Amino acid sequence: MDFFDVIIIGGGLGGLTAGAKLSREGKRVLLLEQHSVPGGYATTFRHKEFRVEAGLHEMDGFGGGNLKQKIFTELDIFNHVKFPEIPHFYRAITQRKDVTVPHDLHAAKALLLQEFPHEAAGLDTYFSRMEQFRKYRPESEAEAFESIGSYLDRLIRDEELKLILLGNLMAFSDDPYLLSMDYYAQAQGTYYNSGSVFIEGGSQVLSDYLAGYIESHGGAIRYRHLAVEILMESELCSGVRYRSLSDGTVYTARCRQVVVNAALPQVASSLLPAESGNILKDIISDRTPGASLYTLYLCFDRPLKEIGNQCYCTCVYGPDVNTLNDIGRNSHGRFEDKTYVLTDYSHIRSGLVAEGKGFAALVAEDYLNYWNGMTPEDYKQRKAEVTASFLSRLEQLVPGLNRHLVWYDAATARTMKRYTLNTDAAVYGFAQNPGPRSKQRISPVANLHIASAWDKFGGGFSGVIYSGYFAALEALRQERLTVR
Repeated sequence: MDFFDVIIIGGGLGGLTAGAKLSREGKRVLLLEQHSVPGGYATTFRHKEFRVEAGLHEMDGFGGGNLKQKIFTELDIFNHVKFPEIPHFYRAITQRKDVTVPHDLHAAKALLLQEFPHEAAGLDTYFSRMEQFRKYRPESEAEAFESIGSYLDRLIRDEELKLILLGNLMAFSDDPYLLSMDYYAQAQGTYYNSGSVFIEGGSQVLSDYLAGYIESHGGAIRYRHLAVEILMESELCSGVRYRSLSDGTVYTARCRQVVVNAALPQVASSLLPAESGNILKDIISDRTPGASLYTLYLCFDRPLKEIGNQCYCTCVYGPDVNTLNDIGRNSHGRFEDKTYVLTDYSHIRSGLVAEGKGFAALVAEDYLNYWNGMTPEDYKQRKAEVTASFLSRLEQLVPGLNRHLVWYDAATARTMKRYTLNTDAAVYGFAQNPGPRSKQRISPVANLHIASAWDKFGGGFSGVIYSGYFAALEALRQERLTVR
């Protein structure tokens, strides 16, 4: 029977980061991944000459004391992976305004002051909060627990300005009134203070590097193997039982520590024994999974910017969105009216396509219950209808776009569920709702550590990288305590 210092369940960025750090510290690591490649949402796939980015649109940069600078330096990532900067933050198109917001905080504030001079006081307060996002302390409990929606309502009257400020809301939530202002300020503040980058060649480059780092430092990765049970002895994790998805063979490996890069509701209901699983269910009982995403992958015979697309990232609000109150309803409404975000990789050195070609991706809010219960035929037909609707709307944004489209495919919430096994196909883990948070440690077991979007850091590339790194630190600390 195999024995490891640490077994990691799941090979998304959280698990890969944890595995790389633990391997660097000399720990014998086994990482189990049910997919055939590492990365989770941080993957790419090929269609002919196109490398298609499955998930990454942008990641906050490395300036302003960003912790990724330390992590990436420690794991020697900067010497092997390139991170081209993204030229601007996003373009937001409402029913009456079309504004491109710069990444630089002061430039963004100056631009919006020109557009909305009557909201000078509110903009000053908002951007001060973004600038001081690490040091800011709420003045009251009510302020600490409010949503970004209620915060903007207090600060600003112009609904167009509110919508423009939330042009990248889809990166965090499907409803501004269900998103913690404190969480939003921490996440959005890093973009304004650190800028944004892409991973040249696509997110798979980073995932592959981390997987290679684990293996080159003595770790083992077993792809197409699914963890089915966390074993316990004396109230501690003692091993993992897992199954080969190729031939069905069941294996058991023993260990001192377990790191989980998986959906916590699934861990509680399927992986842990009943007693520990029920404790975890109680810990997370006040949390709900966030939204999923519909993604339309688009390959062109020329760069999309040559066809007429102006910006790297464009948010087009749905025709029924006029106020912040409309966003939540739109997110759960008809696909034909949904707000969408278009990312055009021809504006950066993406490394995804050959010279003279183009690749872009459209995303919109999606939910697993939209697709559940459909027959394969009904699913295929509805997916085609949704895709046709978005292609029609894209033609309005960039006239002539469809004439240069050479291939496209769509991923729905059902696709996300199939490849990541996430509860409700949630791409960012638990929704970051406003209100008090339990200070109780998420894990119910001393030597079980969480490394995923379902942890306290939340979703997105930076969130899961931080979660993985701190899970590794916790595992190292727990081992020292055990040895003593």
